Amino acid sequence: MRREDWRLVVPVHLAETRQEAFDEARLGAGRYQREYFEMTMGRQTVIEGPLEKVIDGMVDRGAWIVGTPDDCVAGIKRLAEQSGGFGGFLVQTVDWAPRDKMLRSYELLARYVMPQCQGTASSTAASNAWAYERRESLMAGRVRAIDRAREDYATHRR
Repeated sequence: MRREDWRLVVPVHLAETRQEAFDEARLGAGRYQREYFEMTMGRQTVIEGPLEKVIDGMVDRGAWIVGTPDDCVAGIKRLAEQSGGFGGFLVQTVDWAPRDKMLRSYELLARYVMPQCQGTASSTAASNAWAYERRESLMAGRVRAIDRAREDYATHRR
């Protein structure tokens, strides 16, 4: 099987801040790991300690991605480097958080993560970098244009 045919499936939960994402998913993620994987599936305990600490350990191991959209992009890049590459990244849907928080997580994923991974944000990023590098001359032109508009207005107003 070719690497571009590989699909990674990873649980993901995103929010505006890393702390928010962890707080929203903390108990649900812990229960998911303990009750489903360990109790129902009979798998070995991966993270020792209280239920509330499971999410921290799984994120630290790189098994789950929880945080901001930037954390997600970094996590996907890290997984690509570790695996040697893959063809697709699938988000495993897990009811870790209340429905509205899950929907917000998907919205953040679609709006900020997917464009970076699909390359559709590269022209916008390039344009932003171009404008930033020329910000002084662009600002000077803007100021000149505003000054000229004021002068024209003052002249025609008389």
